[in-house]
Amino acid sequence: MLQKKKMFQKIVLLRHHKLFHRSIFTQISSFPPHLSKDQAIPLDKFSSNVEKIIQTTNLPNNRSIAVSVSGGSDSLALSLLTHQWALQHEYKIYICIVDHKMRPESSEEALFVKQLLQHYFSVQQEFGVQQIQIQELLPSFYKNESDMRQDRLQTLIHFCREHHIPILFTGHHMDDQIETFITRFAFSSGLQGITGIPFVLQLYTTTPDFFLAKPLLNFSKPQLQSTCMVHNLKWIEDPSNLIPFTHRNRIRQLLPQWEQASISKPELLSLLSHFQTINSLLIDQVDYFFSHFISLYTTYGFAIIQKTAFLSLPKEISSKVIANLVATLRNKELQFESTYHSLVESLQKDQHVAKGRLSFTVQKHTILVTQEATNKKMTKQMIQVGQSILWDQCYQISVTLVSNRNTQPQWNAFLIRRITAAELSQVLLLLPYATRVKYSKNATLKKAVLSMPCVVDGKEVIHVPMINYTKYKELQVDIAFVAMHKQLPMKEAVYLKQE
Repeated sequence: MLQKKKMFQKIVLLRHHKLFHRSIFTQISSFPPHLSKDQAIPLDKFSSNVEKIIQTTNLPNNRSIAVSVSGGSDSLALSLLTHQWALQHEYKIYICIVDHKMRPESSEEALFVKQLLQHYFSVQQEFGVQQIQIQELLPSFYKNESDMRQDRLQTLIHFCREHHIPILFTGHHMDDQIETFITRFAFSSGLQGITGIPFVLQLYTTTPDFFLAKPLLNFSKPQLQSTCMVHNLKWIEDPSNLIPFTHRNRIRQLLPQWEQASISKPELLSLLSHFQTINSLLIDQVDYFFSHFISLYTTYGFAIIQKTAFLSLPKEISSKVIANLVATLRNKELQFESTYHSLVESLQKDQHVAKGRLSFTVQKHTILVTQEATNKKMTKQMIQVGQSILWDQCYQISVTLVSNRNTQPQWNAFLIRRITAAELSQVLLLLPYATRVKYSKNATLKKAVLSMPCVVDGKEVIHVPMINYTKYKELQVDIAFVAMHKQLPMKEAVYLKQE
């Protein structure tokens, strides 16, 4: 891990070195001689991919698509083909260029790409390209390439939300798919990792749902470059891609040697397809387990797993179950199942585990998964009447007055904190018998209540969520679980079968 960080730091330093300080991106002066017009991607084949995406996503009727463009041959070919398709099918296209602000000249390069596209596309038309916009990131020293990609993705998603666009196209292609497969295989990323890049990825966001799509996954780099050549659109090269400091760059340079050794791209793609099929079967098992053996309380941000059923699962499936559960309860990007192997082993030993801001408590018949406190100081906050606060980065809480009777106490502010076991026992005595028995006898549900916030007036608990306890009807207290993680998890992935 330390070695990987040092490698990335070397790349960042090289980007600031005087050798690369100016014009790190350069537009090609002429098209490579190995390209031919016959290699260019036919519009009907590209259209076939887009039609599959539309069928999969069931897009709304606003008929808008965003395209991420960097200026390389991949994204330029994507913008060309998407524009042509949109003109035929009466869709509007919005092009977004992200300026990472990692170097002083990055803004100049982003502007160059924008002007290149403006010269090629006419935006004064009803359909096709409607807007070409540069989105700037705040200057940052990223710890790794994944952080930088995630920041870029969040910026692109924000752009789509602002323009009410339900889907984003990116220029990932066949060569990217192969490089990703080999990289993840080398680093033991688990089955989820070596299934490669999804053709369509559905993300959890506020409604409506949002999708990422890669329409070029079954087209090679030479095909994309040939497509640009046919349209006389010269792309931009990034010399840092040739520097063998990253694993992906080294793999990219080794692939031609592999092909000489009879390890062809079609063979690798065929192997990838087999892994995708196996992973799909396991996902079906995970879905079945979720629907039959997990009680999800998404309103309050916790879950209860049936212990016996979970412990009887093969490690590959139980790790996938945990990965999906963390993604759901923390609104977090779905991690590879290998990330949770050690957690599963601890649960099998009846050990309490905390991971990913979640607490896993093994009980006699169940495993309780609750939100873990971020900071003890943060779990005690004051709230004014009429105010809304975010408590412990997990719960949105608001207190409003619903009556103006003169008999009500003079409320100014309340304390929000976790309820104690003694306080909960006292509150339960005030509730109907059925509710009292339900939470007194069920240790799992009782512990779940103890993980959530309550409202305190002075030293008295006046509101507890989930058990529907409210002392004063004049006050309306709304407590809802919200996940505030900046990343977004996978809800559904669709893989493109290689023909």
